[in-house]
Amino acid sequence: MKSTEVYIPMTSIEARDAMLKRLPVVSGGITYSRISAIIYRPDDNGNVKIFVELLDKNEHSVTITYPKDVTLSDRTN
Repeated sequence: MKSTEVYIPMTSIEARDAMLKRLPVVSGGITYSRISAIIYRPDDNGNVKIFVELLDKNEHSVTITYPKDVTLSDRTN
C-alpha cells in the first residue's frame, strides 16, 4: 500500500459484491485478480467464521483469508 492510500477493511457484504463484480482486490500488499469464493466454516464453539478465497493474477492458485484483511484494488487489471 502506498502511504497516501487509506486501508479500509472489507465487510462480508462488500466481499460478496466484489466477488460478483469480479473486481481485483489486495491482501497483504499483493493484488489478486478477484475473490473466487466466500467460505463459511464453523469453529469449535459453534460460531461461523467467514473467509474469502482470492485468485492470483495467473489464475493458478488461491489464498484464503478473512474479509477484514482484504481491500478493493485501485487498479482495474
